[in-house]
Amino acid sequence: MMRLIMTAALAAFASAQCDLTPGTDCSSDTCTYTALVGTAATSDSCDSTTTTTATTCTGTSTPTIVDETCLDTVEGEDVADCATGYTAGDATNPSTTCPAGCTQVDATSSPATCTEAATTSVPADAAACAAVTALDDATACDAVVTAADGAVTACTYAGATSEAETCTDTVEGEVVADCATGYTAGTVDAPSTTCPTGCTQVDATSTAGPACDLTGGSCPDGCDSADAATFVAAADASTDYVAEACTVTPVETTDTTPTPTPASGASAVTVGALTICATVAALL
Repeated sequence: MMRLIMTAALAAFASAQCDLTPGTDCSSDTCTYTALVGTAATSDSCDSTTTTTATTCTGTSTPTIVDETCLDTVEGEDVADCATGYTAGDATNPSTTCPAGCTQVDATSSPATCTEAATTSVPADAAACAAVTALDDATACDAVVTAADGAVTACTYAGATSEAETCTDTVEGEVVADCATGYTAGTVDAPSTTCPTGCTQVDATSTAGPACDLTGGSCPDGCDSADAATFVAAADASTDYVAEACTVTPVETTDTTPTPTPASGASAVTVGALTICATVAALL
């Protein structure tokens, strides 16, 4: 009886010192290390038929930021539709369909010319220049020389020009402002106070991003994503699986100490208990 009680006491003391270092060994020579064998099924995969990896998605996603602007204020402007119903004219026949609220600028067309170059006109030279009809380029015009000196060019050539007709929105009462000089853009938390007079400031905004979860098929930008442990289906677990462990080594003792004779009035159980306590105290 005494040997069994002593063995149990020593085992309880030793087990408190058995610290497992996974994949390595036990922390005490009084302990026995059991290495991991095979793969166990995880509790999360009881109904699973395949091996899967769980992904966590936490934190706060990236918000959508719209920057602040400071733009020229359009004062009294009445925007008109200048395209519907409008048919453009030409230099000979200007349009009559430019809508109300729009401004029409007629087309222009100027033919090529060959005119006298001298500031003081010489009738013979002016006539010679005017007589040139090949005006697709400057060759014929440049070949005319003055009557006074055959080495001096008498004429100046100008090519044909044309501008198409336009019909555009009339700007009513608009005063253009410089919205850049002196302006420093603000932020969502600190809007600018330097947008110049005549300009309109639209403060920056921030819209919260989507929730940090996997409902959209992936973890949104800005969230913290991590792969959790791989789940193993029961069907894929090892049949010879042994869990890694560190347990107390069984201690066998031989009791060679004679049982003390109880003092008068003390029982054998009392004396034995005192002996066990003394032994354990010595070990501690």
